[in-house]
Amino acid sequence: MHRVRAGICPIKIELDNEIAATEIAGTVRSTLEELLELVQARDGKRLRGLLDSRARNLHRLVVGMIADAVLDALDHARIARSVIAAAEKDTKRREPLSALDMSEYTDAIEAAIGLLSPMTGGAR
Repeated sequence: MHRVRAGICPIKIELDNEIAATEIAGTVRSTLEELLELVQARDGKRLRGLLDSRARNLHRLVVGMIADAVLDALDHARIARSVIAAAEKDTKRREPLSALDMSEYTDAIEAAIGLLSPMTGGAR
């Protein structure tokens, strides 16, 4: 059984609609926060699912420097997923998955989240 989370926010999207911008930024930020948690937890299966679903076109919801940062975060999350998958398949590996250094990947995700903070009312 698969669970699907669907969120609907009925708003008219205009260039100067602050409510729409805040809602979109909040959606992007919460998805990035979930990606960050999964990378930190080294949960490759759920990370892949999120990357293939809700995070797939996340960078298209934002523009400019923020879009670049979100795209970079997604790329780093994909690489982290590959690193986790390779470590899971490595039968000769003696260290637990928790020993994997994920800082390179989490830093990129945290940077994108940081750029969205002012748009969503600061840190949570």
